[in-house]
Amino acid sequence: VDRREMRPKIAVSIAARTACEASRKVKRAVRLGADLAEIRLDCLKRKEPFEKIMKTGEIPLIATFRSSRNGGFRSLEEHGRVDILVAAAKTGFDYVDVELEMRNVDDLIDQLHVAGAETIVSHHDFIRMPSDTELRRILRLCRSSGATLPKLITTARRLEDNLRLLAFTRK
Repeated sequence: VDRREMRPKIAVSIAARTACEASRKVKRAVRLGADLAEIRLDCLKRKEPFEKIMKTGEIPLIATFRSSRNGGFRSLEEHGRVDILVAAAKTGFDYVDVELEMRNVDDLIDQLHVAGAETIVSHHDFIRMPSDTELRRILRLCRSSGATLPKLITTARRLEDNLRLLAFTRK
């Protein structure tokens, strides 16, 4: 096993109102050692051309448009978010992050792969730390979606929650 592949990667979430501001923040993240940059499309002003962000090209970029339920900054119906995510994939984002609970998530993931992007399927729980059984179930759902990578966001409230999540990750 190549130990370099085992190195954790640092992803920076970038919430910017304009594409120019996002590009500046990506460049700064690169200087500070980030491996990936997640561009929060839900933070961009409406009709802001995210093609400008692609010109940075120094690290892989992840497009995401969070629903308001999952902390998104702009309320938009699911079909509108889907259209924006597909456009981001066609524009050249390396990854597109979709929420596990989206309708027809498997079809959306297939569509994003055809458009040329790798995919991340994410599950968010901002209230609590799920049990190990629930974490395994959620991970199985993420993996069965056809996405390239699963992403589980939980809320650790105690040191034990962190230790349990680290043990889960190691398994």
